[in-house]
Amino acid sequence: MKLNIFGDICLQDIDWSSYLFDETLNALMRDALNVGNLENPITEALTTKPLQAFNLKSPAESLGLLSSFQVVSLANNHIQDYGDTGCYDTLTALDERGIAHFGMGITQDAALTPRI
Repeated sequence: MKLNIFGDICLQDIDWSSYLFDETLNALMRDALNVGNLENPITEALTTKPLQAFNLKSPAESLGLLSSFQVVSLANNHIQDYGDTGCYDTLTALDERGIAHFGMGITQDAALTPRI
């Protein structure tokens, strides 16, 4: 089994509708278990976390870029940029697309459940 682990993936402010990974990366990701750290919440929420220098987010459609990923970590410093709404929206969007996640969940057990 080939396992690839990718660092911070931020989908904010990129043209996700036409973005393409280069052929080398596509070849690396083919026939592998791909795990990444999703750095931003997936939400349309407008209320940001107060006193935060940067608040990151992207729409659910941006997850199309992660179609080669089977699992993402949500345990990072930006996942709560849009509060509980942003967190719930993120979990829902990932579940709807069949992308497993860990590091955040509706319950602590859900957040800590192994995915690999």
